[in-house]
Parts: sequence; C-alpha cells; structure tokens
Amino acid sequence: MGQTYSVILKMKVTDEAGAIKALHDKIADGEKDRTDYNVEHFRQIGVDTDTLEGLVRLFIGGWEGKVDTSRKGRFVRYDSGFDSCYGWEGVMMEMFDVLAPFLADNSYITIYPDSGVDHAKVVGGKAVWTS
Repeated sequence: MGQTYSVILKMKVTDEAGAIKALHDKIADGEKDRTDYNVEHFRQIGVDTDTLEGLVRLFIGGWEGKVDTSRKGRFVRYDSGFDSCYGWEGVMMEMFDVLAPFLADNSYITIYPDSGVDHAKVVGGKAVWTS
C-alpha cells in the first residue's frame, strides 16, 4: 500500500556541480537512514543518475522515472505524478532542502500527497516551507 503524489518543482540552478554532489551525498547517506533510492533500477530504465535532471527524476519520478519538463529562461519546471510509499513525501522535502543552497531565489517545490500540500520556496539559499 502506498500514496499518490503530484509534484511541481521549478528551479533555477546557480551551481549545478554542487547540486549534483549534494544529491549524490544524500543518496549515499540513504543507508544510514534506511532509505532505498533504488538507483540501479533507475539506471536500468535509462535514467542517468550522474546528471541533475536524472537525479531529480529519481527523487520525483516514481518508479518509472517519468517527469514532464519545460523551460522558461533559466528556470526549469518538472511536473510528476506517481505512486510511492508514504514516507516518500519527506524524502522529496529533504531533497529540496539539500538543493536550496544551489538554487536561485524563487525556485520552489509543491508536493500534493493524497491529502494536504507541502510548499517551499528558496529565499537566500534556504528552503522556506509553508503549509
């Protein structure tokens, strides 16, 4: 049994190499907090986990890694809907916290789980969460 998620992530990256390293470190820490990112599965379905876009797909793409993307200027918008475990909401929130120092102000994420909403916007290199 799991939960359905709809996610919108709009971001302007200021340091792509730093963002990639931060997400790789987050995944490496997964063994400590018992989070299975299933990296090998994503690689097998063609998601390049060495790129920022591939890493975003891993975090917000569900098991299929399907994410719609659009670009406006230097902002990239990712839209995804998928099923996952109940705890994945927190994983996505932590992902955005980790990314925030490498994103421009007004980058944001909105997560719609089965009920409620989580929203954060980057202000001064930090994720500011509102409900």
